[in-house]
Amino acid sequence: MHCILIFDNLNDVLFAKYNRKFDNHMQKLGLLQGLISPRGNDSPSDGALNTNLLIQLFSPVVTSQRIMSTQFGNSYSSIQCQNGTNIVFDEYMGFLFLCIGIDSLICLQHVLSVFISFVRHICGPDVTELKRSTRCQALLSRLLDTWLDMRSHDQACLVEALEQLSVNTDITGAAINALKEACTSLRSSQSTFDCSRSHALIFVENKLLALFSSREAEDLSSSDIMFLNILSNSHRSIKESSSQDSKMEHSPELSPTISMNRAESTNNDDCESIGFESGEMKSEVVLLKGKRVFVPYAVHITNFANDITFVLLYQMCNENICNGFDEAFSSVAKFSKLVGSDTEMEVQKKIFENLENGVKRIFDSLKKVKNKQEVEPLTKNLQLKWDQIKKKYSECVKNNEDVGMTLSSSVANLLLSLRQLYQIMCNSSTNLPVSHTAVSKIMLQAQKSLFNFTDFLQAKAYHNFTLKSRALLTINKYLEEFPGLVHFLYIDRVNHRVTAPFLHFSSEETNLLATKKIWEMVELSRNHIRDGHLAFMWKDTTFNYAYYLWFEDCSGTPLKPKINPANVVKTLPMPGILAGDFYKSLIDVCFPKMNGKVRCFELYCIHLGLATSSCILDHSRRIAATVWEVTGHSSSISNLF
Repeated sequence: MHCILIFDNLNDVLFAKYNRKFDNHMQKLGLLQGLISPRGNDSPSDGALNTNLLIQLFSPVVTSQRIMSTQFGNSYSSIQCQNGTNIVFDEYMGFLFLCIGIDSLICLQHVLSVFISFVRHICGPDVTELKRSTRCQALLSRLLDTWLDMRSHDQACLVEALEQLSVNTDITGAAINALKEACTSLRSSQSTFDCSRSHALIFVENKLLALFSSREAEDLSSSDIMFLNILSNSHRSIKESSSQDSKMEHSPELSPTISMNRAESTNNDDCESIGFESGEMKSEVVLLKGKRVFVPYAVHITNFANDITFVLLYQMCNENICNGFDEAFSSVAKFSKLVGSDTEMEVQKKIFENLENGVKRIFDSLKKVKNKQEVEPLTKNLQLKWDQIKKKYSECVKNNEDVGMTLSSSVANLLLSLRQLYQIMCNSSTNLPVSHTAVSKIMLQAQKSLFNFTDFLQAKAYHNFTLKSRALLTINKYLEEFPGLVHFLYIDRVNHRVTAPFLHFSSEETNLLATKKIWEMVELSRNHIRDGHLAFMWKDTTFNYAYYLWFEDCSGTPLKPKINPANVVKTLPMPGILAGDFYKSLIDVCFPKMNGKVRCFELYCIHLGLATSSCILDHSRRIAATVWEVTGHSSSISNLF
């Protein structure tokens, strides 16, 4: 059983995705409680779940969660049922997210946190976009399916890191030149909008071949690149069948997304045109975080071949207005929790100051907008509502009245204006069809530039085995230098690049190593990391396992955390980067005032069961010290573990 639900502040279902088993179970409960009538033929489910049924069945849990959160400040993080079913909770912008399944709590929390990050990439702070746009619902559903499928078979996606496709300098140079030419052509070919802040990427299968960013553009974060990889895979016209069941039972049984409020969505053409497709090119408006705040990008994707994907994207508006909207939406969500609560006046004042700061940033950015005809009426409306709120707030403070109760309706009206303005300024799809002709020509030229390398790159992606910086030193040959070592994953968490042998199962030893063992190793390691353990070994009947997470300064000298990780790790994001950079957060709390001066690395090792602990430790040290011979990135590591 597996389901993800989003509830708004009125406890209405905004989004639902579930598998057939969950559907059948809900139908049976509805019949038992008299909420629905029998359908005949003893078949509990012959269609999509009724929205009202979900609301009625989950209303007690959702209402209880709201009360615990708003009135007691002690919301549930999870519920464990006697039959093994687990429910995990999280919130974003005042919306309640639930993930239900039979997997462990940590596994479900990880799925839910990544799902929320997908919502942020698609909707930004305006989660109600899912209510208005069936296209956004479909994209969100497809992204979740794609990520679950990739995570079930791709070890780089499993550890949330990027695998670099290593090729010779000639091919690398040709790829970079093609990407550079694409960004240059994009900038010079457009006159109606600014494309100066652009990026171009090439993925071969799930591996990154090359990335180029224009001089004006802010660098993409590793999590942004991973998201673009997942988005590209979700749009790939020819890809591996998604019929294989993962541990999360995501496909093939997951139903299509329930489309809520069809009457509303049919009247919102702007929302429905966020995605744009023509021929072999797919285009979307998504938000990427970069180093600071989520900013909208127009993303164009095409496939040069079955496994070669070209991505061209450009930033659509400035960071300041996006930051203002994010702060304003977040403050409004906090205001909704003030109703009926005993929040201290100082806290209320802080929330209002944040809201005021966000609205001010929005107005300041709107003054710099070139074409103001479309946004001027909305700007005036927002200004009018904001002036009313400021006046009422001053009266509340003066008369010592309840701010939440007095301002609830005014803040709700302000939120409507914010949403209308946000859709025009930060989530408009106007540029997608306008730029189609130019982008199509640019992508065609890039495809021609790399045509001679297509077959080689496709073959290379399947066996990324010639990673080398020295003559004929391959990663497979490197593995042979460690007798008893079956597999390893080395991850540089500075740029989140993973180095690992290909899973080919061609020898007797590797035949014993099922993919399941590696996936279980990573999951168990994450459980221990959440307890603050950064180095440990364990074994089963077949293999010995080891995991290490360590820190260095810029010269490669090992560093010990100044603060015990066990005391802070529970407050950090889940291990990974898609739902927040766990490793950067860990560095920030363990090494205060050393921002940018600390590097983080991970190493997973699997040995045959006969290997001794001393042998495993010796191999681990040698890998950490010499893997640069394979990756080409030198490191002077000594006595890490």
